[in-house]
This record gives sequence, C-alpha cells and structure tokens, in this order.
Amino acid sequence: MRNDIKAVVLVHRPKDLDTASSLAILQEEVLLGSSSKEVKQFEVYTSGKPMSKSWGQSVPIKQADQARIEDKKFSATPKSKPQSEKLATLMAYRKAKGLCYKCGNKWGPQHHCPESVSLHVVEELWQIFSEGDESPTLSSQSAESDSGDDLMALSAYAATGINSGKTIKLQASILQHKALVLLDSGSSHSFISEQMAALLSYRSPLKHPMKVQVVDGGILLCTHEVKNCPWLLQGTQLTTSFKILPLKCYDVILGMDWLEQPSPMQVQWAEKWFSFSHQGRNIKFSGIQEFDGKCQVIDGDQLVALHKQDEIWCIVHIYAMEENITNEHIPPELQAVLSQYSDVFAKPTSVPPSRPKDHTIPLLSRTQPFRLRPYRYTPFQNDEIEKQVAQLLKNDWIQASNSPYASPVLLVKKKTGEWRLCVDFRRLNAYTIKNKFPLPIIEELFEELFGAQWFTTSELRSGFH
Repeated sequence: MRNDIKAVVLVHRPKDLDTASSLAILQEEVLLGSSSKEVKQFEVYTSGKPMSKSWGQSVPIKQADQARIEDKKFSATPKSKPQSEKLATLMAYRKAKGLCYKCGNKWGPQHHCPESVSLHVVEELWQIFSEGDESPTLSSQSAESDSGDDLMALSAYAATGINSGKTIKLQASILQHKALVLLDSGSSHSFISEQMAALLSYRSPLKHPMKVQVVDGGILLCTHEVKNCPWLLQGTQLTTSFKILPLKCYDVILGMDWLEQPSPMQVQWAEKWFSFSHQGRNIKFSGIQEFDGKCQVIDGDQLVALHKQDEIWCIVHIYAMEENITNEHIPPELQAVLSQYSDVFAKPTSVPPSRPKDHTIPLLSRTQPFRLRPYRYTPFQNDEIEKQVAQLLKNDWIQASNSPYASPVLLVKKKTGEWRLCVDFRRLNAYTIKNKFPLPIIEELFEELFGAQWFTTSELRSGFH
C-alpha cells in the first residue's frame, strides 16, 4: 500500500477489513481524481497565462509532458484489476480454509466479527495493495500456497466412524487385502490408512508435507502418498491415488476428488448405491446396508470359509440363562422382626393416624399471607408434577386446599433415576417461630449408627434424605 493511502487508512482506525478496504479504495479514487484535475489545469493554463475561451485553438504542450500525462491516464487502469484479483484470491482462500471473509477468524453459525482488526488482517491488506518489484514473487508464492493440494479436509464422519446420510460404506480389496471403504462427500481428497499402506510395497514421499484439517478442528499431517494404486470394487478394477493418513475407522476414504472424476455419476445416498460409466459400460455399486439386528444361520463349511478369508473378528457363545425366581435369603431373626412390625414396613397408603399432639406451624405475629408464583417447568417436569400430585391425592396424603398461603414446588432427581417432589418452604420458614430446641446434627446421628448392619427406607420414602 502506498504511503499516502496507508496514512489515511491508519488515521481512521477501521474496525473491520471491509472498512479498511473501502477507505483505501476511496483514497485511491481521490488521488486519481486530483491527478486528472491537475491535467485539466495544465491544459488550460500555459506559462502562467490563462487561455481565451476560444476552445477551437490548440494548446501548445511539450511532447515529454504529453507522454507523461498519457502514462498517468492509462497506468491507473490496470492497477485496479490485479488488486481485485488479489481480493478474490484472498476470499477464495478464506472460504477454503473455513475462515470469515471480513475478520479472517474461524467461521461458524455463532460467529461474530470482533470490533477491532487483528494484526494479521492488516498485514494481508498491506500485502494486497503493495506495489513494487516483489509483486510477481508474492503472487507466485500465494499461488503455490493456495493450491488445491494444500487445502485438504477430512470430515468428522470419516475420522470418528459416525454414520451419516451423505456417506456410503463399501467392501473392497487392495492387492488381495480386504479394505473397508467410505464414500464421503465431506472429504476433499482420497485417503488411505497407514495400516493398509504398510501392506503395499510402493509409496512415495510428498514434495512438501501437507496439513489435513478435520471438521472438528483437529489437524493431521500428510507426508506420503500412494500413486495410481489398483484396487478391486465389486469385481471392477479401479486405479486411484491416495494420501496416507493415520485413519482409525476406515481403510480407505473416497473424497470429492474421486467423486468428480467419473462424471456424470448418479448417487443415491438414502438407498446406499451409486453408478457411473466405466470403460464404456454403466456400472452400479451397492453399499453396505445397516445391520437390522437379525443374525443368519451358517453351517460349519461357511464358518471355515470365513475364517480362511480372515473375515471373522470374534466368536461369541450365547446361551439362555434360567431366571432366578427364588427370593433372597433373609435371616430368621430379621424375618421375625419384619413379621412382627409388618404394618410399619408395609407401603403406606394413607396418612398416619391422629396423634395426641398433631403438628402445627406457629407463625410470627402480624404475618400476612403470601402466595408465591410457581417456577418455570419443562413440559416433562410439568407432567411429572401432575402425576405425583394425582398419586398423593389418591393416597389421601394431601387434600385440596383453599389456604391463602402457597409455596412453589420443584423436582429433585434421586440416585435411582426417579423424581422427588419437594416444596420450597424458605419463605414460610422465615415467618415461622423457631423451635427452642434445634434439630440434631446429622453427623451425630450417623455416629450413633456405628456398628449397625441393617437399614430400612421406611422413613426415607418421601423425605429429603
């Protein structure tokens, strides 16, 4: 960028790349306009004397000055073209790398450009508008770094083995070695695993190591490739060049470079098949269908054949187990206690009987009734609360009330996965007269249980602990 344009851009302190580019272009147009004004002024005034308004007279101009003016007129036009090409190259580069057009950061659905411009973005802008003899060198370097081989990508489905609607699994063979192939439209190139490449006798190192970006953000380094590798797919001999990567889930990944070669190609992702013309005839390839949960019965000869083809991963022996219908053994002394107090250990179905001293809640004087609004619940929580309230009403543990007091409820998940209905009595506790005798400390109660071996949940059915 020229110093006169750079100074104006830095003074305005642009917040993003678009603003900086607009300022630079506007300043360049202003400078071009001022130069044209100088040319017009030079045509009207010669030797400091104004010409007459007779436009038919010619103005004497030196031949050298005329050449200089023509150079100024036509030198500015070709400069804008390479700059626009550089901007288009920069945008294509960022698109291929998954970066934002404006700020150059990682792009995503929740991406927002920062308010300040990063230093590397300003440097890219300076490089675009730079002038001088270094421009051919920079353009050649950028062309080399922006080549298609440097922008390789591997989808998350190919890296993790997750099933997707835009992938097709195939069974193939490479030099009589079984290979699990994934036809993936989300990968830019075709790859082969290091384990499969180790079985091949030929591989060649790359001139420059290349980085492969995984969709989840990881980076894999590719240093070797297998050129013109012959492989067999459902009886059809094919030849493909693969980049070697440390793949874990598949032996071969067929990316977009392979999908674009046999054009036109018909792909049916839902039914897992594709077809294209090969050596003058149309060939259809079917993918591996998902396991439907049904096992086929095979005989001993088929099992031996599978073993010879090295297609058996493991053998599992499954047999039916008899259901244990016998009850757990209970010691006789414990069974006697359970029988003696069967009413205590039975599942409660009603409220406890009336006692000489029923429970009351003494409130402070001049306490006004309050009704707190309920919390926000999800539809599932709302259904669970209604279900438990209906069960409590059915067991007569609660009853319909018209009390002016109301406290919200919430659900707390138990260790067993069930939901416990709890009432938020914090406001009521603040207006309650405190007991002169505080509740015992829970740690002391646990210490009193030292040596006990049998515990029940009769008192923990609908409590907090």
